[in-house]
Order: sequence, then structure tokens, then C-alpha cells
Amino acid sequence: MIEGKAADWRFVAGSALALVVGNGPIMQFTFGVFLKPIEAEFSVDRGTASFVLTLGLLATALALPFAGRIADRTRPKFFSLLSIFGFGFFLMTTGALSNSIGSLALLVFLAGLLAAGHTPLPFVRLISARFDRRRGLALACCLTGIGVGAALVPVILQHVVGAFSWRVGYAFLGLAVWVFGGLSVMATMPDMVFSEKEQVQTSSAHNRRQYLRDPIFWLMLLSISLTAFCANGIIAHLIPMMSDRGIGLPEAAKAIVWVGVATIFGRFLGGILLDRFWAPGVAITFVSAMAGGTLLLLGGIHTEHFAIVAFIIGFGLGVEADLVGFLVSRYFPLERFGELFGLMFGAFMLANSAGPLALGLFYSSFGSYGIGLQFFAFCLVVACLVFSQLGKYRFAPASGAANQVH
Repeated sequence: MIEGKAADWRFVAGSALALVVGNGPIMQFTFGVFLKPIEAEFSVDRGTASFVLTLGLLATALALPFAGRIADRTRPKFFSLLSIFGFGFFLMTTGALSNSIGSLALLVFLAGLLAAGHTPLPFVRLISARFDRRRGLALACCLTGIGVGAALVPVILQHVVGAFSWRVGYAFLGLAVWVFGGLSVMATMPDMVFSEKEQVQTSSAHNRRQYLRDPIFWLMLLSISLTAFCANGIIAHLIPMMSDRGIGLPEAAKAIVWVGVATIFGRFLGGILLDRFWAPGVAITFVSAMAGGTLLLLGGIHTEHFAIVAFIIGFGLGVEADLVGFLVSRYFPLERFGELFGLMFGAFMLANSAGPLALGLFYSSFGSYGIGLQFFAFCLVVACLVFSQLGKYRFAPASGAANQVH
């Protein structure tokens, strides 16, 4: 496999720009800005309002396995542009047409359904086919766009919502998806269908039934899902947590910038480490950082130090999405990558959708986040233990055996 072609790295850069306005930054990281305005307008509690985000992420999770199969068989550029158009359209209509909490939830669900092609799926699929020895670094550079989006989009959105309304905020997000996502994909993504030269040739016997019986598949699924469940539940509620402690929404949104900054830092560091060390061990290090941030929240950290917690949790998030694609490519054959990644990332998104809802329900039931954060810290410890059981790579990098054993 030849790596380092200028066109390949241009696509890596373009995919990073597209993911600045990808599903994660647009739906997940911005929801804290929308949460209290939605509570106020529709007179619902925080758990009910959180269910709107849950439905959007659930829709993406349900669509991803099918999107993965499509990504293995069609032109990724066409697939991405079609998804970007649909995702942006439903975001715009969400603000314009929502007249009840039910209609809002339906429109967010439809937006999430169309967003499956604007997750990392098509970008990670193509990068995994074009890179081997530097796959971790290439994935990290690509997915840095998520961190940039997490840092910038909520702050900009807070100004839009403050100056106008949450409805205009959704229109702004839809337009951003069209402009930045669409132009980046059009300019840099190769217009191609995957051929045998872009795939590692291994036995086609790895069909769905076989890998669903594979314990490594389920261990990977569980560890990744627990991590996503906790990380994204906390992130979705971090702005309300700060607001509950007397910090104004504009200041709280600025603190979230540290999540994005730390995610970028963690992503680059994680990408370098993934190319040099056993990936589950790298995951344990990063998930442990998230557990530490959760414990700081439980300890009643002073409001002035919330940025530190945001940075720690963001650092833990740094390797999150990179890890899904990297692990799938090292433990399973690449010719089935799209389908497997779709299943794995679908579970990842399902856990994303459940995390904010679960923490919102903990808050509604107990009047605080304490019990919920204790449960999340326990889940992160379990995730570390499960990662430790994955064992050696089945498809090690061609350049050496350093990553093959644990």
C-alpha cells in the first residue's frame, strides 16, 4: 500500500473541514445551547427535553449499519453529498416547523436519519483503504474536525440564539452543514468506487453471522458503547450543570471550548500513539482520563475550575471516534469495513443517544446529577476492564510487529 500521496492528504484535510459541521458537532455538542430554551418554550422537564437529542442520535444509530453497507458498494462522494443535503434541509425545517415537543422530536429524528452519511463513516472508510502504517495519524487528522467543531460551533451558536432565537439557531446549523460540509466534500473527496486495490484481500468467509458469533466483536462493542454513553451524556449536560451553579450561558458555552481544544490535542496524541502502541491500551489511558474528570465533577469542583474538567473530559474524548475505525481495521478484514464499522459506529451512536437521556432522567428523578455521575464513573471503569480483554491484532500493520501483542 502506497501512503502519503498529496491527493490522499488533501482528502484528509478536506474530511476534517467537513466534519467541523458533522453530525457530532452539529447535533450533539450544540444541544446544551438548545436545552433550556426548549424547556422554556414547550414547558417540559429536562429529561423530556433531552429525549429530543436521544431521538436524533438514535436515528443515526439505526441508519448507520445500512449506511455502512452502502459505503462499501457505492461512490462515497455521492453518498456524502446526498446525506449532507438531507441533513441540512431537516435542520432548517426543525426551527421553522416545530410547534410542539413532539414535532420538534420528529424533525430532529429525521435530521439524524439523514446524517448517517455525514458521520465519520465515509471518511474513515476511505482513509482506512488508503493508509496502513500511518492510519492512526491520518484518522486523527481527519477527525480533528470534530474537535474544532466542538470548540467553535457551540460558541457561535450561542451568539446566534442569544441575538435571535433557538429556531434561527437551527436554520444557521443547516446552512453551515450545506456550505462547509458540501463544499469540502465536493472539493477534496475522490469520485471513486472502491476497487480491489483499495482493499486488503482476506477471506470472504467473515460474513455477518461469523462476526456476530465472535467474542472480540462483542467486547469491542461493549467497551466502545460504555465509553460513548458516559462521555456524551456528560458533555450534553455540562452547560446546564454550569448554569445550575450560577454560571451564565454565554460563559458556560465558552468553557465548552476547552472540550474542543482538548479533543483536538487528545486526537493528535491518540493518533500518534495508535500507530505505535497496542490500541486497547491507548484507549484505557484516555478513558481513565474521562473517569478522572467525572470524579472531579462528583467532588463538587469550584465553578472557576469547570474549564479544567471540560479539558480533561475533552482529552478523553480525543481518541473516541478514531478508535472505532482503527480497532475495526485491525481486528476485522477491510473488505467488510463499511458494514462492520456501520454496526460498531451505530452502537456507538446508540450509546451516544442513551447517555444524555440517562443523565437527564437521573437529574429529573433525584434533583441533581450526583447519582448519575457515580453510575457513569462506574461504567467507565468497566469499559477499561473490557478493553484490556481484546488481545493481539488480527490484521497488524505491515511495517512491524510492535502493535501485535499486548
